[in-house]
Amino acid sequence: MFKFADDTKLFSQVSDTVDAVGMQEDMDRLVEWADEWQMQFNVSKCKVMHVGKKNPRHQYYTSSNGLKSVEVEKDLGIMITSDLKCSQQCEYAYSKDNGDNQENNNL
Repeated sequence: MFKFADDTKLFSQVSDTVDAVGMQEDMDRLVEWADEWQMQFNVSKCKVMHVGKKNPRHQYYTSSNGLKSVEVEKDLGIMITSDLKCSQQCEYAYSKDNGDNQENNNL
C-alpha cells in the first residue's frame, strides 16, 4: 500500500482466484481501518486498474460498492495505462504543450 496526502493505493499481483480473494481481504481490512479512524474513502473516486494481458480482471468491492475498472488514470500528473505504455502520456504532454503554444500565439 502507498499513501500520499489524501491518495491511497493498494496493489498486489493477482494471478488466480486465491490471489483475488487475498486482494479483496486486504481492501476489506483497509476499509475497516479507515472506518475505525473515521477516515472515510470517497467510493465514487475509488477505481481498479488491471495491469497486464493475463490479469484475470476480478471485480472488487469497498463495503457493498463495486469498484469501477479503468484502463487509464492520471496520477500525480502522469497518465498510467493498464498496458504500462507511455503513448497516452506523450499524447497528453503534446496536446497540452500545443494548446499552451496556441494560447501564447494568440496574445
